[in-house]
Amino acid sequence: IEWSKETIYHNRLRTFKPSATEPTVRHVHVKEGKRENNINEAEAAEIVRYLVNHIEKAANADEDGQVLTLGVISMYGEKQAKKIEEDLEEALDAVYTKYGSKVVERHCIKFGDPSQFQGSERDIILISCVHDQSSVKPEIDQASQKVWNVATTRHRCRSILFHSYDPKYRSKNKKGRLPVHDHRRNIFDQYMGSDKSRKDPWDKKTDEIRDMAARKLHKALVDRGFTIKRNEGSVWKDALTVGIKQEDETIINDSALLILENHGESDDESSKVVDEQWSLEQAGTACLRVDTLQLSLCFKSVLDDVLG
Repeated sequence: IEWSKETIYHNRLRTFKPSATEPTVRHVHVKEGKRENNINEAEAAEIVRYLVNHIEKAANADEDGQVLTLGVISMYGEKQAKKIEEDLEEALDAVYTKYGSKVVERHCIKFGDPSQFQGSERDIILISCVHDQSSVKPEIDQASQKVWNVATTRHRCRSILFHSYDPKYRSKNKKGRLPVHDHRRNIFDQYMGSDKSRKDPWDKKTDEIRDMAARKLHKALVDRGFTIKRNEGSVWKDALTVGIKQEDETIINDSALLILENHGESDDESSKVVDEQWSLEQAGTACLRVDTLQLSLCFKSVLDDVLG
């Protein structure tokens, strides 16, 4: 994520693999969560609920659909990770009975603390912060910074932060308050920032040729049954994420990225788009560049090319 790129790698780290249907990072605030003996049962329950839902959806999906690997990281000790693993096993009884063990095993679910994920990755990483507002302590040292760096960079596609405290919480007696230089403030900003971008981007009305063309293309594709979202990944940001239509006319969640170019961008910006396309395609993402001017002047013809 951006915090690790800037703080740990000094912007030398480049990430690809944008999220197709939701932000690459997001958070779940478990307000009722309490830490007792290094276990936060409310956070564990939320994570188990997410995992069961994801596994069941994948089991009901097309057999040829992509199966994402899963990881659960407990930020404070192994007890929380073991609690989640045990609760998940119990919650999956019905899934085992209906589908068999393979539908679970194929997700390669890994549980542990950050040290156990060093050198390991999963498509989706769920992070349990464990602490609540009354138990959280400042973390300003390099050791804890490195621990958080490991936890927040283990995902290939998506990272979800489950937390029961707010690092910017303010109180008169200072209990539960974290210093301004606590690195979790910046980390949480990245995860919580995804909330600000969830308003419908198609509500934005501008006279810029790119936005006008994008709105027209969006409407045409939606009218034909495609699902369209704005890409929120760091590469090809704001490109259109298009649900792929198969020969039987069904739409699958795997997506292609469509970006509009030739709308007044600089040569450097154009070159960056081309370079990033190669990286995206190497990661398995289908990409299409569309000339904005041609789309505006010959909409039907360009739309036919896009649909082809």
